[in-house]
Amino acid sequence: MRTVFGSTWSPPVNPDLVGLRRIHDLSSDAPSPSPIIRPATEAIDQRMKKLFPVRMEFAKPSHPSLVGKFASGSLFALIVVAVYESVVFLAHVSFRTWGEIVLGLIVTFLRVILTLAIALAWTIPVGVLIGTNAKLARMLQPLSQMAASFPATALYPLS
Repeated sequence: MRTVFGSTWSPPVNPDLVGLRRIHDLSSDAPSPSPIIRPATEAIDQRMKKLFPVRMEFAKPSHPSLVGKFASGSLFALIVVAVYESVVFLAHVSFRTWGEIVLGLIVTFLRVILTLAIALAWTIPVGVLIGTNAKLARMLQPLSQMAASFPATALYPLS
């Protein structure tokens, strides 16, 4: 218990933790602290409480400054203008161009799915084989560690 702002204050108690502590205290396998350790830990606790006291001062809500209001308003206006300009720009795109865009999206999606299927088709069996064979794992571990050290973006020029 501490005195804060002229009144006594105690930290809030979580009833779940109190129940867990009771269960732990009642369990027979819980080690009892030795007469030397308990006073030492309590002394350390008291020193830490003095070094790092709990401060219960709550920050007053701050009101946005004029600069903050201006920055927020400017960002909002920029977003509105960008959305408007995008709609105006896309309104001039012909239906044929929209068809090409949708076709390109579908082809790209199918390429990505095919690439993932090929990758999964060989990496899952190899991973299971390495995981179940200790000798193979010892041989391939250095290679996999070396391959993992390369960032994926470094492989883009190869594709």
